[in-house]
Amino acid sequence: MKLRLILILPIIILWSEVFSQKEDYHWVLGYSLFRPVSDTNYGRAELLFDNNKMLNVKKTYQCINKLNFTNASICDTTGKLLFYTNGLEIFNNEHNVISNGDSLNPGEFAISNECCGYTLESGALILKYPGSSNKYLIIHHTIDRIPFVWYSLNMLTTLVELNSNTGNLNVVYKNKSIYSDTLLRGSLSACRHANGRDWWIPCFFYSGNKCFMFLLDPTGLNLHHVQDIPFEFSRSGGGQAQYSPDGSKYAFIHRNSESYMEFFLADFDRCEGKFSEMNYETLDGFLQCGVAFSPNSELLYLALEKELYQLVLYESNPYKNKIKIDSIDGFESFPGFPSYFFLMQLAPDGKIYICNGRSPTYLSIIEFPDRRGKSCSVMQHSISIVANSSMPNFPYFRLGAAKGTVCDSIITSVSNYDDDNLNEEIEIIPNPNTGNFIVQLPKEWVKDVLNLEMYSSSGILLGNWKARSESLDLDLDLNPGLYYLKALVPNGEVTVKKLIINK
Repeated sequence: MKLRLILILPIIILWSEVFSQKEDYHWVLGYSLFRPVSDTNYGRAELLFDNNKMLNVKKTYQCINKLNFTNASICDTTGKLLFYTNGLEIFNNEHNVISNGDSLNPGEFAISNECCGYTLESGALILKYPGSSNKYLIIHHTIDRIPFVWYSLNMLTTLVELNSNTGNLNVVYKNKSIYSDTLLRGSLSACRHANGRDWWIPCFFYSGNKCFMFLLDPTGLNLHHVQDIPFEFSRSGGGQAQYSPDGSKYAFIHRNSESYMEFFLADFDRCEGKFSEMNYETLDGFLQCGVAFSPNSELLYLALEKELYQLVLYESNPYKNKIKIDSIDGFESFPGFPSYFFLMQLAPDGKIYICNGRSPTYLSIIEFPDRRGKSCSVMQHSISIVANSSMPNFPYFRLGAAKGTVCDSIITSVSNYDDDNLNEEIEIIPNPNTGNFIVQLPKEWVKDVLNLEMYSSSGILLGNWKARSESLDLDLDLNPGLYYLKALVPNGEVTVKKLIINK
């Protein structure tokens, strides 16, 4: 019997997780590159937020704090810091390396960065594992080299588990390769899926025109699909990417090995995980750069080292009509090192904080980022910190499900399965393949009609049919990715089997 998948509307079961929304309430900053502990300009600064405002800046001088570009952290539901990483090590909230929390991103580049932390902008991202109350996934990029060129060969993951009884952190596994290819390095970002639980993570092909879109769901981080991009990105020299707070826009800027910069702006469908209305621009210069969206998702800020621009996203040609809202004022915290505009991050207090790059003892802020033009009020070098060259890399945690769409539903009976729950009585061959599968079922299951259902990796019901024989041919016209075949066994049990489409 040969069956084709028939698409139907999903059963609506709303995801009911209560979002803590405080995962980004504690920022750790710091820098100690080649500096002795006795140098009082260097150490650690911590920005503490609560109730949508910044409480204070905690400074600790004369301590080693290796946060050079790669900087990712996460808090618990109360806003208390759990742990953070510099791309080489994982530190607890007492700033000590946790057990087995060393040797991330092994390789030549890591060895050369032991003094100061991984030198890769937005080179790591930490997300709570969907469906778990105590597991957290670090997503991180390696930097690898072929002669004269640095790029990323691997997207890696490290799983950290919190012991709820002792409060100790345990590394379950580290440096697990999720995907190997020539990838643009760093600039990791994430957007919550429209179901309100899972996460989309894009990664672009190195010197090519493809986007690899990964999905983090209860089964782990998997490649969901590959989307063609009508532009070819050049070799990356570092940059920053962000999603808008409402999840509808994506912006990415990076400098490349050809001494110019590339800027990418697109609409985003967080149900399908796909870009549309894509715009691409090249900019002269090899500059420190960064991007950040306003809280209302209507404005985008673009940092180009000496100048800061604002783009109005609801108008036509936002890049062509960008507004210069500020230029550096010549301030130097050290002689010969002016304050620049570099990496940016939207904070829980609704302000945008800007790392100053070469003038590292201060942060600049955009006081009212929802306001158009210079009324947004850029305040340069206004927050005194200890030396710093990075900005913590956070997604927008306060985005929930897209209510009223077919993607705001999750079938928990499927999505809660892990590899140990998957049934071995169903045989699917060949698996993976391009969409043509043979399903072998136990004879006793098909004495009567057997109901089969197909789900996406997000738990969305895609279709169903009835089986009347032990062998079925499935011809599935679906995007590459992970799917579940669910069988409703006559004795009332439910059994599930993974299948992978790889075109």
